Amino acid sequence: MKHLKQLSIKHQIWAGYASVFLLSLIITVTALSQLNAKNLTADQTQQTWMLLIILIAISLVISLLAAYINSKQICNIVVDINDSMQKMSSGDFSISLNEKRFGEVGEIAGNLNVFAKRLHSMVSEMQSAIQD
Repeated sequence: MKHLKQLSIKHQIWAGYASVFLLSLIITVTALSQLNAKNLTADQTQQTWMLLIILIAISLVISLLAAYINSKQICNIVVDINDSMQKMSSGDFSISLNEKRFGEVGEIAGNLNVFAKRLHSMVSEMQSAIQD
């Protein structure tokens, strides 16, 4: 179970897309087996094919929506980290990133927070040593 948590964000996102695709594939195979198992009229066959096309289109829309939401979240995280790094480069070490984000991003945020605190402590010690 530990190795599952260590999957990169990219792999987790692709696993989500793959699960949506597999779900639509299972629905399609199930519907096709129903078509083959029954003697359907031409209208029923056409309706079944339309239903399959609609289900595939819905799964595609869900996948694209998930891709948009995930990419937006990742971009927001990168922007937060970039803003914090810019603050640190200007001498403001009072940053605090959300460490509760999942996986590697939470680790990066936590490490950046620790880095900022240690750097702030070292700068404060140097300033007090210079004043003495």
